[in-house]
Amino acid sequence: MSSKEEINQQLRALTSGYRWVILLVVVYSFVASSVAFESVPPALPAMIKAFSINDVHAGLIMSIVIIPGLFLSVPSGWLLIKYQAKKVGVTSLIFVTAASFFTSISNSFETVLLSRFILGVGSVLITITGFAAIPQWFESHDLGKAMGLLGTSFPLSIVITFPIMSFVTTNFGWRFPFYIATSLAIIATVLFLTVVKDGPYSKNAIAKGSRKTYFNLEIWKLGFCLLCAQGATFSFSTWAPTLFTRFSGLPNIQASFLASLSSFPTIFLVPLFGYLSDRMGNRRSFVIFGSFLMTIAFVSMGFGLNIAMVGSVLFLGLATAIILPAANSMPSEIFGSSQAGIGFGIVSICSLAGAVLLVTLVGYLIDSTSSLTIPFLAMGFFSAMGVVLAFSIKTK
Repeated sequence: MSSKEEINQQLRALTSGYRWVILLVVVYSFVASSVAFESVPPALPAMIKAFSINDVHAGLIMSIVIIPGLFLSVPSGWLLIKYQAKKVGVTSLIFVTAASFFTSISNSFETVLLSRFILGVGSVLITITGFAAIPQWFESHDLGKAMGLLGTSFPLSIVITFPIMSFVTTNFGWRFPFYIATSLAIIATVLFLTVVKDGPYSKNAIAKGSRKTYFNLEIWKLGFCLLCAQGATFSFSTWAPTLFTRFSGLPNIQASFLASLSSFPTIFLVPLFGYLSDRMGNRRSFVIFGSFLMTIAFVSMGFGLNIAMVGSVLFLGLATAIILPAANSMPSEIFGSSQAGIGFGIVSICSLAGAVLLVTLVGYLIDSTSSLTIPFLAMGFFSAMGVVLAFSIKTK
């Protein structure tokens, strides 16, 4: 056995337990950030009334959170290089805490918008930090499993936040969800500060990027692949309740519940497909297959009846579960785990751009066509584009 192999065995022995503690803290931090973001929809009707705003302004409360990510995703990788994951992570969670608190005490629409913009800064920083920190503790053959568990944080937060915050808003007012979000963010900040530290593979996980790194063709292919896939799923989560209500004749509560069903398969199956991507390798195949299934799901929704729609929505959750852990593990493979933070930043900015662009496009198609079929076919078209792009990706 070579000295390098002996060192790797010693590292695995020393970190095998603590790395899961790190992962749990990062997952909790993601959930806390997502709860701060997702606390608005249950409280939105009450906020509209409190601030006397219209639907366009109400939508801005949600969409303004995305804007900082378009500008900070790539620079976040540079911040990780300069200041390391712990400092950036703690700072980002302080932003999330401050944003939630200022939202809870806001007495004007403008203050809410400013608070949500601050939340956007914190959210993008903690997202990039978390994804970059995990490769410091997990080797390539375990990375998919770790990313799979990390991928459950967003759908889990949706399942938890919507019913709980709806109940809290109804009984205690719109400010209380943000009191809860503030408390969760404070706990996340303390945990990140006291638990997270550089891992044994930190020298490989965060390294200085060059011009060649930022213009790496494969990472941009992956980014545009996720622009298509994530843009389509964001479009679904944004417009599905409206489509189901307006064109399928479902009541609002049933339409929202039907749209939320896609989160359930994702929560339970993301860790499984992360494990399988570790064992089977060739993560690109998972992205290709998941994008293909996503295309089928959207096309089925476009032509499906109400009963078939349930299966199509669940099928979408399955497709998302296949894509996420493999795609989130690929930046470190493309760069050989040397510039993970930069890679995740590039992928993140593409995903956010997809969310903004495709949500707007699908909204335009709904208004201009008054059709259930065409918007879903548009989502399916972009999912299919993701299949084509994924075929061309090369990893090390």
